[in-house]
Amino acid sequence: MRAWVSAAASLAVIIGTFVTATAAAADSPGSPGGGVQRVSQGDPYAGCTLGASQTGVNYPSAEVEPDVSVDPSHPGRVIGVFQQDRWSDGAAHGIAAVYSANGRDFHETTLPFSGCAPGGLSLYGRASDPWVSFGPDGTAYATGLGDDPARNASGVVAATSYDGGRTWRNATDLIDDPSAEFGDDKNSVTADPVRAGTAYAVWDRLDFGPNGDGSKFSGPAMLSVTHDSGRT
Repeated sequence: MRAWVSAAASLAVIIGTFVTATAAAADSPGSPGGGVQRVSQGDPYAGCTLGASQTGVNYPSAEVEPDVSVDPSHPGRVIGVFQQDRWSDGAAHGIAAVYSANGRDFHETTLPFSGCAPGGLSLYGRASDPWVSFGPDGTAYATGLGDDPARNASGVVAATSYDGGRTWRNATDLIDDPSAEFGDDKNSVTADPVRAGTAYAVWDRLDFGPNGDGSKFSGPAMLSVTHDSGRT
């Protein structure tokens, strides 16, 4: 969400016992399970200078709001997503992701939701509120919020992975609101558990009145659906 302010302290993203235990159950007998491990390593957006505002302070390496999904057909396959380099006045440099094929060994990559990410959407200097969901065929769907102080814009973005989170494709701007009147928030994505290739993205589109003057406040729910594995 755009208005939430993070703590200044740098937070490490961790994957807990429930993930490693699930993976261990799927692996061969005697595989190690349980415990907690750090899965975020370094800062993929350390060199990014986008997204600055007059009042915002950036906290490099601050990692917040993690979300995780496990492939229902391959319990060892895990994807976690989180904000990387949080700003004091909302959002972050971008969204980072970690993935594992066995629930134990994790690798880090980026989601193409902001201009800070390689191949990312140039509409937004910041990104926020990541969410990820696996479909029954192993396709992973991710959404997040785009934020750009320079345009006073917000939006909802999506991408898909067909290889367990190693790479992300089909970066799509589901909605772009370049006005202070509107603010997109509270996004999530859910893959249909029985219809391969289908997923549902939802969010609030907040209306603050003309130029954000607060003359009205409403937040109708919005829905975007894909039936072709996130290509459209």
